[in-house]
Amino acid sequence: MTISLASLSSHVEIDQWYPLSGGTGKLKVRFDLEEELILPLQSYKSLMELSIAKGFEIPVALLQSTANQDRTQFSQTVLKVMESKGKAFDFLVHLVKIDVDSASESAVLFRVNTFTTKGILIFFLLFPSKNPPNFIS
Repeated sequence: MTISLASLSSHVEIDQWYPLSGGTGKLKVRFDLEEELILPLQSYKSLMELSIAKGFEIPVALLQSTANQDRTQFSQTVLKVMESKGKAFDFLVHLVKIDVDSASESAVLFRVNTFTTKGILIFFLLFPSKNPPNFIS
């Protein structure tokens, strides 16, 4: 099975059947081409320092203003940055505190589409060998 990258458009999901070589059947494939420009880590040093300063104000504000469809990817990026500075646990604990403080009732805590819930899920997917943070203290 061969798929030409030149025939794909960025951010357009493809979901179709492709014949296997040798005529032995077909394989259904779903994919999305994503192009990203990643600079050397040194280029992000100032941004990383700013993002962990003053109680994570900047990343929290950015997370809260991000559209629903971008939450997972943005949460993943922010967690990678935080983990590179050894602050992923602290950031997740901070998000939990924000959710708890802003909840009007306990039934709305940790809904599926909050940044806290997504952040915790993504943390365990990205860093499965890390010990979980103690959110309750």
